[in-house]
Amino acid sequence: MRIRAPRGFPEWIAAAFGTKIMVLYPGIADDTPGIPMIDVEEQSFDYGPEPEPHYNASPIYLPVGDNKLFALCFATFHCYLWMPEHSEPRGRKDLSFPPFGRVDVSSYGVQPDGCILVSTKRGTTFIFDTKEYVWKQYSNWPWTL
Repeated sequence: MRIRAPRGFPEWIAAAFGTKIMVLYPGIADDTPGIPMIDVEEQSFDYGPEPEPHYNASPIYLPVGDNKLFALCFATFHCYLWMPEHSEPRGRKDLSFPPFGRVDVSSYGVQPDGCILVSTKRGTTFIFDTKEYVWKQYSNWPWTL
């Protein structure tokens, strides 16, 4: 299977989530029952959680482990809990919004322990504990070019 996306359009992205590859594109909430996913281990196609309608505004998706997907958008921050097949529901947890705006994010990543690091354009780095669901300031390093 091959899915092409035009270059220079960050809203056309794919993300790994355990053994699944999520295919995200504009208008996804309008014409699909959820996020399209290809499972490379099971060689199957399925739909993941149904995204919020306003997610067309280029959210940041952060997969953590094999069962959590965090979605940071302009007005919301959610955690989708991925349950094993045949166990319902695939839950969604509404989280408190981080101490920075979505447009302030300059880079992000997930540590091996599952904590999320987010650096802002102002030079502040925050860490999100994915077990306690708490944001903490990690550093205040200035950015240099």
